Amino acid sequence: MPEYRVYILGIDGHRFIRAADFLSDHPNDAAAMKAAEQLVDGHDVELWEGRQLVAKFDHSQATAVGDEQPKAALRKLMELA
Repeated sequence: MPEYRVYILGIDGHRFIRAADFLSDHPNDAAAMKAAEQLVDGHDVELWEGRQLVAKFDHSQATAVGDEQPKAALRKLMELA
């Protein structure tokens, strides 16, 4: 099972703090992205799985920037909700 982590970015775009309250045991990228998106609040957020950047959430645009496959899966999940 993947182990995810989230970083809240500072104004300069560098990692500011690891989100300690983010559960790391999501079953897939789409579920982790949905949870990480909830942490966007005035700062950009990065979602990582191992050494791979899964998605970056831009607080000013409220969108994820990253691999197209997880974004497509997240859009599909949002449509079903």
